[in-house]
Amino acid sequence: MSARALRGLEMVCLTREGDFAIDYGGGGKYVDEKGQPVEDLADMGCLGCGSGYFTRESSAIEFCPACGYFERKRFKDFQELQKWSNGQSWKFLKRNGHKAFGGFRGGEWRLTFAVSKDELEMSGQYSEVHDLLGGK
Repeated sequence: MSARALRGLEMVCLTREGDFAIDYGGGGKYVDEKGQPVEDLADMGCLGCGSGYFTRESSAIEFCPACGYFERKRFKDFQELQKWSNGQSWKFLKRNGHKAFGGFRGGEWRLTFAVSKDELEMSGQYSEVHDLLGGK
């Protein structure tokens, strides 16, 4: 599922405040949509699923945009995950048609992405699934 979740986000920089398209400008530099170098671009790799993505060091996202994996953060209940989500821009999901969900598995709530709630419920991976953004 992670490769599908990243489709459309390969050359997008994801930050807590938003997202923007990037392009390789040559010489080891990436540029934004205005052609300006992105000096603090971070090329990241997920420890959970191995997917690569881009963020900025100055406003780095804490999760993998492919599988939702957090390296150091855990959520004991859905409300805690939902409260955390209020500080994150989710506009990037419009680029690939996915939605954000909370799924309960292994004794904790996990951030996950899919086209629909049904897709996650039918996967059998989660005992409970809730729409994280309430249709936003």
